[in-house]
Amino acid sequence: MTIPIETIDRIRLSTDIAELVREYVPGLKKSGRNWKANCPFHNEKTPSFMVNAEKGIFHCFGCHAGGDAFKFVMLMDSSSWPEAVRKLGGRAGIEILETQNDIIRRSEKQGIYDVLEQAASFYHRTLKDSAAAAHARKYLTSRGVNAESIDKFRIGFAPYGKLFEKATDKGLSSEQLIAAGIITKTERGKLFEYMSDRLVFPIYDTQGRVVAFGGRTLKDDQPKYLNSPETAVYSKSLQLYGLYQAMPSLRKRPDVVVLEGYMDVVVSHQFGVTNTVATLGTALTQQQTHILKRYSDKVLLLFDSDSAGENAAKRAIDTLLETELAISVSAMPEGVDPDEYLLKNGTDKFLSLVENNRTSAEEFLVSQAVKIYGAKTPDAKVRAVADIIPYLERIKNAVLRSEWIKYVSERLGITEEAFLFEWNRRKKAQSLRPARQAVAKEIKNSQRRSAEEQLIQLIASYPEQAASVKTDIFNDERCGLVFKALAGGQAPGKIIESFTEDDANWLTELLLEEKIYANPSHALESMINDIKKVELEQQRKKLESEVNMMNSGQIPIDELKRQKYNDLNKQLKGSVKT
Repeated sequence: MTIPIETIDRIRLSTDIAELVREYVPGLKKSGRNWKANCPFHNEKTPSFMVNAEKGIFHCFGCHAGGDAFKFVMLMDSSSWPEAVRKLGGRAGIEILETQNDIIRRSEKQGIYDVLEQAASFYHRTLKDSAAAAHARKYLTSRGVNAESIDKFRIGFAPYGKLFEKATDKGLSSEQLIAAGIITKTERGKLFEYMSDRLVFPIYDTQGRVVAFGGRTLKDDQPKYLNSPETAVYSKSLQLYGLYQAMPSLRKRPDVVVLEGYMDVVVSHQFGVTNTVATLGTALTQQQTHILKRYSDKVLLLFDSDSAGENAAKRAIDTLLETELAISVSAMPEGVDPDEYLLKNGTDKFLSLVENNRTSAEEFLVSQAVKIYGAKTPDAKVRAVADIIPYLERIKNAVLRSEWIKYVSERLGITEEAFLFEWNRRKKAQSLRPARQAVAKEIKNSQRRSAEEQLIQLIASYPEQAASVKTDIFNDERCGLVFKALAGGQAPGKIIESFTEDDANWLTELLLEEKIYANPSHALESMINDIKKVELEQQRKKLESEVNMMNSGQIPIDELKRQKYNDLNKQLKGSVKT
């Protein structure tokens, strides 16, 4: 939906983010100019979650979640941006005018949710009560699924053609059922129910709404598993089976286990392993990894130990790496699924097996490369490195990347320098800096704020100082954009609207690092001086090699350049102040 910018700004100004957060996090307490509490998005003992009411932003220095009031509601309620705006608008007593198209679209979506809820109830009742579902109940019993699990996941059975009959009796049209992904029309014009004669697993979104179904045949039909088609409320790349049921556990312990099948999830929950989810018959998608990051710090991939399972684990690692989640991999004994192992051996042995087989992502990938190529000959090491480099390139965190390089080099018996050199050689065609230089620079930046970032922190706290700063002083484009916005009177919450998630998190973290200056004007002068010093040092370095060659007689003397070089040296020795 399209909401006028003026309305969004009114809602933002009317929302005290500290009061809002306290409604969700009662333990939020004043700490200097900020408010502090244990983070609601991950499990921690020492509070690292900060809120600044003046700036209208929050940031967790543990899991790095950050944003404005709208973002906070989106994360806490697992809602979309328009839903968060509507909620805060209602809280502030501000009416949000919708266009006729917005109203129609929202009404259509709600209609689909209603149809899917009725279908789920019908399938579930049929499984529990109908004689036509006796063989389905027998199958579930043979798989060890008890009545409590059937109810928890609302597993059902779809008798052939019966849902369509019931739905039309209630006045639902075939168009409504097609829109909900329950039936389809064949080329000959015949209507057909997707789930007919199948065991049905409702798929929920994180708000507990049924959005689709997964069906398992109880015959020899193909395909064995079938999912609903994509609809206005369902995309298989955006959903994870069992996530809604796992959310209470993940709030207590944000450590999620990704399995391969619906039945694995159902039975694992039944045995008390309630932090499990599964993809919907596809490889893990980028969108799903972002959903996992919202609810967890760590991800364990539990796959079959055959080649298909190993390849699936490698694809999942590749997709997960950019999230900076702690990734580990574990494998089941060949030919044994998690649900089968749990039923035969129980929870304790299952958890022990998973833990004993658990390896970090980098250990798993190196083991896979060594398994294919070996690690004794130079050629084998070259091939193994070539396999692993693409994964490393997806890691954004410099410290994590550095640790991976250290481990891979040790495991393959090569030096870190050789590994980095090979990485740089492969990336040179794309004009990227050497990997070692990039890692070193990122580590250095993570340990200390640049003078430009410090200047942004000061201006955010003392906006009256902005008049003393020229906009062209910034070399960091991101800092320059933030300064112009702050100098123009924009609130931080407004600024991050146009930022990517990574840049928004950077800014909220930057602005919530509490800085107190005894004399802001003097501090500002020092920062500007430092920025100029960096600029002059860069100019001096550019001239230095030329001047050295002039002095040694290798190139003709250019008095203007030599004089400029000498002037730069004098300025730098005099601490700039121009």
